[in-house]
Amino acid sequence: MNISHGDVVFQVLANPERETISSAARLLIEVADALDMERLDLEKAGTVNGLRTGTLASMTIIRKLGTGADEDERVASALAPVLRTLEVPEFPIEIYGEPRTGKVKFPYGGPRNYGPYRVVLISVGVGVDPLNPEGEEMDYSADAEDLTID
Repeated sequence: MNISHGDVVFQVLANPERETISSAARLLIEVADALDMERLDLEKAGTVNGLRTGTLASMTIIRKLGTGADEDERVASALAPVLRTLEVPEFPIEIYGEPRTGKVKFPYGGPRNYGPYRVVLISVGVGVDPLNPEGEEMDYSADAEDLTID
């Protein structure tokens, strides 16, 4: 992913109530197009202690910082169309540390997911991927060839 200092990266985890990958893909394809997603990953949720069923969707969305008086307002401005598209109410954003990462603060004790796509978590990174803020090269190859010791 090419991420600049003027970008905000949103990593969205959702649990759409779809039993198959293909039905989840059909549900999310218009959202992916509307948000110009960088990445969309789908997997079967399984039944981890009965908490999640159906399909898990991980979405990567990169937006330019919006307008506002300070960084928090600029991030919120960039997030607003994402929340509208996902049909999630607006909640405060908590950003901390260097690199600048955080999350959307869903209320404690509220629903476990939001909107028709059942959004569970939205992680935020200003100029960085919030799931990889140090920017290490990630190797997702299917083989283990790079793990062998000579």
